[in-house]
Amino acid sequence: MTIAGNETIGTTHTATATCTTGKAISGGGTVAVTSGTGKEMAALSESKPTTTGTNPTGWSATSITVVSNPGGGTVTAYVVCG
Repeated sequence: MTIAGNETIGTTHTATATCTTGKAISGGGTVAVTSGTGKEMAALSESKPTTTGTNPTGWSATSITVVSNPGGGTVTAYVVCG
């Protein structure tokens, strides 16, 4: 997910990665790239499996803007499917 510049502090952004039908997750994680000169700064607030019914089917990552700047950033969720 792309984070635009000049976001309001407290704005949340969620990225999700999903396994193909019939595959179960075996793990997941996230990468937030929001630092550097003139970039937004975001803190990871949540990284967890997502479910359809009772079965985990993907991974979700949420960040929250803590410093607003003109440059944007990204939040990417990853899932390992088995």
